[in-house]
Amino acid sequence: MSSSTVPTHPLRDVGPSDPLDDLAPFLDIVGDARVVAVGENNHHVREFTRVRHRLTRALVEHAGFTHFGLESGFPEGFTVERWLRDGVGDLAEVADAGTTFLHGRATELRDMLTWMREAGVHFTGLDLPSSAGSAAPAIDAVRRYLNAIEPEAVGLADAALAATDVYAAGSNALSPVRYADLSEQMRDAATAAVSRLLAHMESLRPLHSARSGPCAQAVAEHHARGAWWLDQHQRELHAMTAAPRHTGPLSSRDTYMTRTVRLLLDSDPSAKIVLGLHNGHLQRTPFTPHGEAVVIPVGQQLAAALGTEYVAVGVTAHGGTTTGITVDGSGDFGATLHEAALPAPETQSIEHALGATGPVLLDLRRAEHADETPSSLRHVDFFAPTPVFDAFDALVHLPTIQPSSFVTEPVTTT
Repeated sequence: MSSSTVPTHPLRDVGPSDPLDDLAPFLDIVGDARVVAVGENNHHVREFTRVRHRLTRALVEHAGFTHFGLESGFPEGFTVERWLRDGVGDLAEVADAGTTFLHGRATELRDMLTWMREAGVHFTGLDLPSSAGSAAPAIDAVRRYLNAIEPEAVGLADAALAATDVYAAGSNALSPVRYADLSEQMRDAATAAVSRLLAHMESLRPLHSARSGPCAQAVAEHHARGAWWLDQHQRELHAMTAAPRHTGPLSSRDTYMTRTVRLLLDSDPSAKIVLGLHNGHLQRTPFTPHGEAVVIPVGQQLAAALGTEYVAVGVTAHGGTTTGITVDGSGDFGATLHEAALPAPETQSIEHALGATGPVLLDLRRAEHADETPSSLRHVDFFAPTPVFDAFDALVHLPTIQPSSFVTEPVTTT
């Protein structure tokens, strides 16, 4: 791949407060889109969050974007949104309680939240609750809602909570281990309980909406849907573990996150949303991280629904270090994070094609396909087969990265 194959625009350093005039090509790529997803090839990487912060600034200040949605629990996100609106509470505590997958421990995200409060940007968690490990935060929200408008139905929430508590954990690093230990009857009981709760919420929509208002009902339904999809997530992970060459879809999280975006757009027709997602979730094409199990990602689903109103921006890097995760059952999270070296880019990757250049923005909409088109992208610390020119509208490439500071001092997560 040569510089003439893909229009390439140099970027300044990735400081969030840097001037934005070098981002004119990025805004041209965005055009009239209502949803722009800005990615990363791994979580908890300092430079990736700083890039996302800067691109979000450009979208808010120059393109009228109003919301930021993060790959983080939907129920928990209301804690952050309240802080953005009233400023009450300690930022570190709000960020830790209001985000999942440990996002809130990163100084870079806290800096971004501080800017969002000053800029009047709204926050939404897009993802399944409790780092995709427990339905409890979603079911608790449904229970509070039912207790206010239909107390006689609270038992449905209690039954769903009890049935899913048997595998609940602080993340999906540990919950699949607990799920695998259950009998088939217990797994079926959990699925049946959350299905009854969701069916009740949907079937009584007219009655509930008349009592609470359509917006409150839509949010409560989405919580119930989160509990249902989280249970499906456990089934998917169990099937993959039980049959390592399992090729069924692994799209529970992506489907739920897509529905969260649709909820935001339907609730506020004027909303323009920036999404903070992993590259594998936001790409426009199926994601096959290991070449077998297929994920139908958020990006593919949104592209089908929104067409050119959806823009996917991948973010990756040539070298440096990244965040490693060791699943070890420690604490409730079930894993520890550490700094890990990155392998050299493989020959067919976009990172290899670009070399240690950057930071640069590639306009992939105008890329010329050729025999040497890159066919893989760095995913955490390996390379996933990816039709790069088709998967993204644009790509930001950095020369080097390192984890957020909370990762570089190894601690056991709790």
